[in-house]
Amino acid sequence: MPASLILEGLAQTGGILVGHARDFREQVILAKIGQARFFREVQPGEQLTFEANLLDLRAEGATVCGRVFSAEEMVAEAELMFAHVDPERTKALTGTDNFVFAGELRRLLGLSRLEQRAAAPVSDSRIGESGGQVEPDAVAKANTASC
Repeated sequence: MPASLILEGLAQTGGILVGHARDFREQVILAKIGQARFFREVQPGEQLTFEANLLDLRAEGATVCGRVFSAEEMVAEAELMFAHVDPERTKALTGTDNFVFAGELRRLLGLSRLEQRAAAPVSDSRIGESGGQVEPDAVAKANTASC
């Protein structure tokens, strides 16, 4: 998988996290990739799990550490910076209050929040494409990464 698509996945994951942290009140735009490291190439057929951790959240934007795993092996990480844009500033251009987080995504995330409240608490919130939880050993390895 090309590195650009891995970064795109991290940006999507991080952007949703930042939007969720601010209740989707502002547009969330990727502003900068502070640093990115790729530890190996990803081969066709590998299942990737994207993780995003909020490092800093302010009114003007946020910084996220994103990591990508194949099985329990970290294959990439990046520090991503996002800017918040007031929906009123872009409404005249786009015709909508929030062109980034459209209604369907908000609805799905709302359903997810309802399911999370009904479920028992888990120690790690990372979920892979298959929906399975990441093992605790992988969490310990992830916490030793640089960003």
